Amino acid sequence: MFRTAAPPMLVAASALIAAFWVAICAAAPEFIWQGLWLAWHHVTRTELMSALLVGFVLAFFVEPLMERLRGLRHGHSGSRTSGTVLFTAALSLVFALASIALHDPMTAFVSEHESAVHGGLAGAISLTMAWAIVTFAVTLAWLCLPNRWLAIPMGIVAAVAPCIAGWLFA
Repeated sequence: MFRTAAPPMLVAASALIAAFWVAICAAAPEFIWQGLWLAWHHVTRTELMSALLVGFVLAFFVEPLMERLRGLRHGHSGSRTSGTVLFTAALSLVFALASIALHDPMTAFVSEHESAVHGGLAGAISLTMAWAIVTFAVTLAWLCLPNRWLAIPMGIVAAVAPCIAGWLFA
């Protein structure tokens, strides 16, 4: 019937999480691109075979186990027909290989920058923040739009965010 309004702390936490989510998604392509560029020069046959092995383990052990657990939670057996098994196995393998293909470049990026100016993890965090700070501020301003008292200051922060990012990461 009538829905009660969510507590302000819950709304604020949800807005921060959503803005953080969008900001990381905005920063991820640059982080992955730089890692792929570094990892491309270090790919060996052994690494490709190990990626395939891990992909098989994820696709044929972990994913079916997760599917069974989902089935138990929702009250059905989680069993599949043979047509969906082929599709699920292929999709699981693709996602497993994609996750490995992303993990290795990100690890290469962090490792490559260990000897650089900022250090490995610090350099990766700095790059992520440089790409995410503006998106984070703009998303928060957008989510605060229904409340004028929040929208105006957050809009100002969003408008100034590119200058702050430029100053911090110049």
